[in-house]
Amino acid sequence: MKKIILSLGVLSLLVTSYTFADEKPKEESVSLITVANNLDSAGYKNIYEIERKGKKYDVIVVNPNSGDKTKLVIDAKTGRVPKPIKINNIGVLKALAIAQENGCKNITKAENGRKAVEIKCTDKDRNKHTLIIDVQTGKVIKNRGKKEKSEK
Repeated sequence: MKKIILSLGVLSLLVTSYTFADEKPKEESVSLITVANNLDSAGYKNIYEIERKGKKYDVIVVNPNSGDKTKLVIDAKTGRVPKPIKINNIGVLKALAIAQENGCKNITKAENGRKAVEIKCTDKDRNKHTLIIDVQTGKVIKNRGKKEKSEK
């Protein structure tokens, strides 16, 4: 009886050892803190979110060149952060100056989009205008003007 128990114990130990030897070791990955430091070093100073999802980190940051919120996917194994994409975007401030050069006196809205800045304004005669300004070139793509109805 002692031989059977001893044999079962040895057999159990061998099976357990074989099972652990067959498992693949987990891949090493960088910590979330390392990813945050890498983001900072790459120029991403405004970090909104970092979340580990399997073999990657999903990150939401502000692109320092464009000012836009950007989603990055970072390999959890390397932690390598892509350099910010430089975007030749004129920005809202420059678009406001262009709008004034095109007759806008009272500006009520300025919205920066991916391809254009939309400016809503009135001219000196209180006619309403919507200017669409290309963010790459700064040229006015459209000027939709509406004249005020004259009073009777």
